[in-house]
Amino acid sequence: MVMKAISENAKNIVFHQGNVITGRLTFARWRSYKASFEDQTNNVFNIGPTNIFKNKFNVVLDQHCLLTIHRKWTGAFKIRFSNDSEGQQLIFSQRGFIKIRYVLRDKDERTLAKASMKYRWKRFRHDFEIEMTDILKRKDNSFLLVAVMVYLMRIKLLKAGY
Repeated sequence: MVMKAISENAKNIVFHQGNVITGRLTFARWRSYKASFEDQTNNVFNIGPTNIFKNKFNVVLDQHCLLTIHRKWTGAFKIRFSNDSEGQQLIFSQRGFIKIRYVLRDKDERTLAKASMKYRWKRFRHDFEIEMTDILKRKDNSFLLVAVMVYLMRIKLLKAGY
């Protein structure tokens, strides 16, 4: 299943699954690390850095931390569920040098999702395309993970001077 995330402007990204809008990612300002995303059930998740170096992030819903994200020195991001006693960990990393794509994997190295960016020259914006596997579709927090993937791709662009 393929989900698309289309940039409306420098602050807003809208998620589409077919012809249905499934959510919206909104950044506080242009070139900001703080963002919020809203899903179909009108849950508003806030995400932002937790330290001055901007390498640790939290995803919060109603004052409850759901995910912690830590950027490693290799450029990969480790995503950890806060309420999971087993310490489930996902890794979001970049693959390729010329044809860049991003991959979300679990601790067993199984691919959960692949994502790519397409630059629209007319509007000077990036659009994102996310291909989810059946494993990710079965998870109850699949949209949250897809939104986090797009957020992290945007953060990588921010470091590159987006």
